[in-house]
Amino acid sequence: VNTLPFKRTEVIERLVVFQPPGVDSHNLHLYDEEGHSVPFTVVSKRYVERFWAVDYRGELFSSRQGDLFRKYQEHFGDRIVRTEADRDEADCFLTVQFVARDLPALGHANYHFRTETGGDGVETRHRPPSVWAVKTADNTLENDLVRVKLHHNGTLDIEDKRTGTTHAGLNLYEDTEDKGDEYDYSPAENSLTLTSADVYGDIRVVEDSGLSARLEVRYDLHLPSSLEKNRDHRRPDTAACRTTTRVGLRLGSPVVDVEVEFDNRARDHRLRALFPTTIVTDTVVTDGHFLISERPIEKPAGAGWVQPPPTTYPQREYSLVSDGRTGLAVLNRGLPEVEAVRNESGKATLALTLLRCVGWLSRDDFDSRNRGNAGPTIHTPDAQCLGRS
Repeated sequence: VNTLPFKRTEVIERLVVFQPPGVDSHNLHLYDEEGHSVPFTVVSKRYVERFWAVDYRGELFSSRQGDLFRKYQEHFGDRIVRTEADRDEADCFLTVQFVARDLPALGHANYHFRTETGGDGVETRHRPPSVWAVKTADNTLENDLVRVKLHHNGTLDIEDKRTGTTHAGLNLYEDTEDKGDEYDYSPAENSLTLTSADVYGDIRVVEDSGLSARLEVRYDLHLPSSLEKNRDHRRPDTAACRTTTRVGLRLGSPVVDVEVEFDNRARDHRLRALFPTTIVTDTVVTDGHFLISERPIEKPAGAGWVQPPPTTYPQREYSLVSDGRTGLAVLNRGLPEVEAVRNESGKATLALTLLRCVGWLSRDDFDSRNRGNAGPTIHTPDAQCLGRS
């Protein structure tokens, strides 16, 4: 399904479940609605005990299909996983990728599989030609539009091959204490900010299908365990927070996918991802529910205001900075807060809030709201967001 008002070509990934008797993937062919053969690649093939084939077809995203299957593996373990020898009794879980060309605007297209005899018995014959491939080499990903370099600290450099523009050091993690509440952020009187600039993790390839590729880096980010009881500064003891960053690229797309898993073991802090740019601008554009808002990066001081203005802006699905010739957009899913800041030379950085970890719905003992309550003082320990997200 193409929800956009223009034709598009996209890499599609789907988990398809074939019921027994088992399908011979060497002789499997994919066709479009007009009967044209469509090259595809098999990402993975697994056999699963019969009756565990939950209806994955209803899920919009292949990532969600994979998450569901991993849940069953986590809770039921090896007892549901079968081998090639069980193909005539087990369901075949086939994850495939293919290029859907010229999907109609605000429309959909149907594709179907057919098993045909006479195949050459080589499953990789379905892999797309090398001219289509997303290339991987060491810590880089590249297609015909962008080149991405992942660093050992989780930051990445993106080169736009169309314009020659490079944005370096993107996705730097920044962590600061948060003595505020669920309404407002507030730093402590003696503030301490840490970043992931000096951490080191091993980089590995976790996907390389030819149509898409992903790199991953993991490390522990050591953060102060919480604020001190007087809430003036952070505690000296630390908590190890396992951080996983995955960076992906698809054929023909300028979008670089960034997936972050963070196992939060610290309290009273704000975690952000910083995206520094080379763009000089006075404004930031954010996506709202009913309009696109362009707002000034410099905020009013708010002296004498009952509620001083926060440094952040709300967003729905994306924010961007642009100088009219080039720009950088950060698209997100479920992260409603962003801040744009400028350095001394006027270059803009987007700071995307990943987590705000606090323990109270409302408090009246911090300066960013002039020490006034915004709501009832209710203890909300779950708002510390402990655990993996």
